[in-house]
Amino acid sequence: MNDNKIIEICSECLTASCWYGEFMCDEAREGGTIKKTVHELRELNLENEGNWSDERMEDIYGVPYPHGYKGTPNEQIKQISAAGRPQQLIINVRGEKK
Repeated sequence: MNDNKIIEICSECLTASCWYGEFMCDEAREGGTIKKTVHELRELNLENEGNWSDERMEDIYGVPYPHGYKGTPNEQIKQISAAGRPQQLIINVRGEKK
């Protein structure tokens, strides 16, 4: 998994599993989200990498890299956006439109 892949996580407990509604923290209702790279999440070591694996992201968002990559050159961004997946409205576990 690319260390520069960006993952959206709970701003309170800093885990993806909370944000995706699996193991929600006590502050989840009032909390927001932040984005961290895979590298940063590995350094935090708060949860299993399976919670933000390519397969998990594809299950949730329909693509394995919904938030792109930190420092991605324009050419790679074009390749990512041309992945051939239709755009869709995504409602997250908190009912907010994405």
